[in-house]
Amino acid sequence: MTRTAGSSGKKTLAAIREAGLDLIHEHGFEAMSLRQLATRVGLQPGSLYNHIETKQDLLFDLIHNHMVTLLASIDDALDGIEEPIERLKAFIAFHLTYHIERKREVFIGSSELRSLEPKNRRKIVALRRDYENRLCE
Repeated sequence: MTRTAGSSGKKTLAAIREAGLDLIHEHGFEAMSLRQLATRVGLQPGSLYNHIETKQDLLFDLIHNHMVTLLASIDDALDGIEEPIERLKAFIAFHLTYHIERKREVFIGSSELRSLEPKNRRKIVALRRDYENRLCE
């Protein structure tokens, strides 16, 4: 994929995130290089820093966005369902569907948790706990 001259920063950042998901899913976070990422997006390696600060920030951003989407989506799926058994059924149906449809994000969110710096890991673990707590509401 080559970058289109005059493309917007938002489109470029979206392309970086998408390529980051692909590369981390394919190779793992530690094996993915920023040079590979830049090549995939069609940027010079130094140009990445106009959009991301560090490789760690990219990983945190990808996992954090996944968790925020997961939480918003489960809240939508459970909205208006009051009966505990029906909430459990809705949670299970949502959980399975979401995890099938977003395999890359789920895989990275689980397998690359170990690659996050401690402060970032704590934030993601807290979001995961929030998700799990939806079962107790």
